[in-house]
Amino acid sequence: MARIDLFPGMNNRLKWTFAFFFGIAGFAVFYFPLIGLDLWMRVLLLVLALVMAGVIIAGTETGALVITYLTGARGELKKVVWPDRQETMRTTAVVLAMVLLVAVFLGLVDAGLAYGLRLMLSSGG
Repeated sequence: MARIDLFPGMNNRLKWTFAFFFGIAGFAVFYFPLIGLDLWMRVLLLVLALVMAGVIIAGTETGALVITYLTGARGELKKVVWPDRQETMRTTAVVLAMVLLVAVFLGLVDAGLAYGLRLMLSSGG
């Protein structure tokens, strides 16, 4: 995948600074409507500012590493064999049964401990 870089000669710290200020400007326009823009326009400007910040970040060294990682993760997800509906339903039923069993067990342990504690406190007095 080709690396997107709007400012090829600029160092990373300056790119991160620009991206930060684009993000801050987007949120400022959205949350402090000093110029009287409608809500849809403020949302649009916020989204555009965040996209612009993302594009600038994608041009940094860290951004390139993240893009490479996400591309690899996407490729790995394509290799996954997902379960069919029947297997999903069966697995869900087993999980729910185990949750119910553990809940009953913990409830019984709690009741037993409470009973024992009551016995100890009532006979010790």
